[in-house]
Amino acid sequence: MIGGMKIMSVKPGREKQFEQLFRELREEIRRNEPGCMAYVLLSSRMTRDSYVLHEQYADQAALDAHRASAYGARYFPAIRSLLSGIEVEYFDGVVE
Repeated sequence: MIGGMKIMSVKPGREKQFEQLFRELREEIRRNEPGCMAYVLLSSRMTRDSYVLHEQYADQAALDAHRASAYGARYFPAIRSLLSGIEVEYFDGVVE
């Protein structure tokens, strides 16, 4: 298993648009990516523009498929354009 954690800051006033794009992207992922086990967006209770994305994939092939998806090519740049900052890290599963 591979897990990803992205901490993102959204440009002021763009939060609703950001959340809507993620909803749409998640629906595409649910329909098309059986190897994606989780794709969850969390919103900070303390900082309005701060979000965390938790994602989990069955293996490297599933993560590669996610990154190469046609809908990803459409959504990823649109989402990134709304960000003022992002930190990304991926982790290998240890205890499943």
